[in-house]
Amino acid sequence: MKKITLVGCGNIGSRHLQGLCKLNNFEIDIVEPSMHSRKIAKQRLREINVKTKLRWHNSIEDLKEGELAIIATTSENRVKIIKKLLNKKYNKFILEKVVCQSVLQYKTLLRDLEKFNATAWVNLSRRYYLDYKKIEKKFKGSDINISVISGNNDLGTNLIHYVDLFCWMNNDYKITLNGNNLFKNLRVTKRGKKFQEFAGSVYGTLSNKTFLNVSYTPFSNYSSNIFISNKTEKILVDEENGLIYDLNKKTNHKFKTQFQSELTDTMIKDVINNSVKLPKVEELFTIHEEIFRIFLKHLKKQKINTKICPIT
Repeated sequence: MKKITLVGCGNIGSRHLQGLCKLNNFEIDIVEPSMHSRKIAKQRLREINVKTKLRWHNSIEDLKEGELAIIATTSENRVKIIKKLLNKKYNKFILEKVVCQSVLQYKTLLRDLEKFNATAWVNLSRRYYLDYKKIEKKFKGSDINISVISGNNDLGTNLIHYVDLFCWMNNDYKITLNGNNLFKNLRVTKRGKKFQEFAGSVYGTLSNKTFLNVSYTPFSNYSSNIFISNKTEKILVDEENGLIYDLNKKTNHKFKTQFQSELTDTMIKDVINNSVKLPKVEELFTIHEEIFRIFLKHLKKQKINTKICPIT
């Protein structure tokens, strides 16, 4: 495999591109019709030593057959994009999240992947953070509770990161979520009126009765604090300020946030070596199903009737 396709080169896509350009002797096809996004991506490429050959395209139709694609578009048309690439013989995908916007779309994607004997991973990159891997190993085999408190109001976009972290560390993906404490007011995102953002609190439980609490308070500047505990251990991760606190020993040490531009090249090497640490799309069906359910229920309370969950 010496050719990779990147579909979508906006904010997160351009960070993927920075990572891809660290790979030696690869060719990168980039599908991005927006000249504005291309301009920003090319500016970011000036920050690094580009080791790859780049080809820019306006649409999927411009591509020839391939094998591996990173899909970094918004969620609304992602399933249709993947279907087009499957028809062009692509059979490995790294997908941004949320994967799509409804259970029906998700089931369609799973059927398409099975039909074409293809594999897709979801880019929940905290599984690649060295510090979270150490925490997961430290807590392994125990029942783990997680509480998250943050000061911004992008709960819809960020919730899946913490739900996955919780399920991964407990090795259980059959989660039940409760969104009864979401705030009434919604916020239109910078991507336009078709996308909404949420704030408030979401609770989750697993079969072992462990709990997850994710609370996003809008219009405040609190950094995200992630409290992870079991019966004996209690730690607090302050990602923004780069610290991990051991609340039992009353000590702290540095936490390193690993940005997408630092991780994508490693992920690609892991795809090649069959050692990907990201979850497969099949594992995350219940997580998506629950996220869609609680947000659609909340929208209905606000007299917004839709079957499409408007998370970007």
